[in-house]
Amino acid sequence: MKILQINASARSAGVNSTAIAGRIVERLQAAHPAAQVKPRDLALTPHPVQDEAAFGVPMYNFGVTVQLKNWIDAIARGMAQADADIAAALC
Repeated sequence: MKILQINASARSAGVNSTAIAGRIVERLQAAHPAAQVKPRDLALTPHPVQDEAAFGVPMYNFGVTVQLKNWIDAIARGMAQADADIAAALC
């Protein structure tokens, strides 16, 4: 199993959401000792792809961080492009 820990805070130290995601990953590792963990900071390394993910995301003004929103938008754009490519191939 591969576990992706996504941290999307604007800060890199003392972040509660990252600490919570870390605890989730620890529990996943306890349940799956052979699991490979890859932590990602969306501000530094956007657009990762894995089997499992634990999101450490703070809420600013009742919304998610711009880093996470950009990552989700990139996935949505990729899915839309894949759908368009499939539709074009079928025509």
